[in-house]
Amino acid sequence: MYESHDAMHVCETGCLHYQLMDTRWCATYARQLAAGNRDDIRRVEGDITGMDTHVGLAPTSPGRIRITIIDIDPDTALRADLSVPVLVVEVGTPNGPSPVVIDGWDQIYRARCEGRQTLPTIALGPETELQCRVHCPQREHRAWRGLLRFH
Repeated sequence: MYESHDAMHVCETGCLHYQLMDTRWCATYARQLAAGNRDDIRRVEGDITGMDTHVGLAPTSPGRIRITIIDIDPDTALRADLSVPVLVVEVGTPNGPSPVVIDGWDQIYRARCEGRQTLPTIALGPETELQCRVHCPQREHRAWRGLLRFH
């Protein structure tokens, strides 16, 4: 079991997590919070046209390094419910805030295979994002903090 990130929610084996470098989010808890009426949550149509390389549908651009590899099971992804919103948080980078998908990669894969350019998206604000973080004591890669760039 992971350390609790909020007094109201303790991550269990059944929780869905997404990890980027040394930060992990509980997507299960994020969805619970997003169902409420919170001031720092935005519901938008998210542009997914730049996601093809992340889900393995396009090669990495020349001169770029692929730092994210999302493991997609195509058979499962092609059955994903496209009405379920993608969840994103914003992570600070040297170039400003950058959205990070913490849940919805199967929906993105299916939508891109179908030629869609947008999907319903829930953008979690700073307070909600912090509540969804899970402390990862085994992942203390401080040297990478602040060096994230998404292309």
